[in-house]
Amino acid sequence: MLTIQAQSNIPTDFGMFTVYAFSEHEEDWNPHLVWVAENTDFSKTVNVRFHSECITGEIFHSKKCECGQQL
Repeated sequence: MLTIQAQSNIPTDFGMFTVYAFSEHEEDWNPHLVWVAENTDFSKTVNVRFHSECITGEIFHSKKCECGQQL
């Protein structure tokens, strides 16, 4: 069973999002994150993108990595 550990509203250049941190165990301090746009209509099919963390590409903008560009 999944447990939501935290949630927060985050304003971005793309609009307002609610971010949920969840895991299978409450003691797991490396949760998965879900970003949900405020106008998401869950009565329709919702597109989902899985993205792996890449510190060198997303934080340091390494020229050897295109992870940040994929977002």
